[in-house]
Amino acid sequence: MVGEREIRRICREERRFSFFQAKRREMEQESLVRRISEKRGKVAEDLTKHLELVV
Repeated sequence: MVGEREIRRICREERRFSFFQAKRREMEQESLVRRISEKRGKVAEDLTKHLELVV
């Protein structure tokens, strides 16, 4: 039979794992948003340069 102490330890590890998993997911999303923003900025710069050349 599993003791109460063992159950608490397992629950604590589960919470810690869930916290780090959520943190990692959050960081991945921030990284993705940053990359998309950088690409949009680059496209906007390229378009501006192109329009300046055309005009």
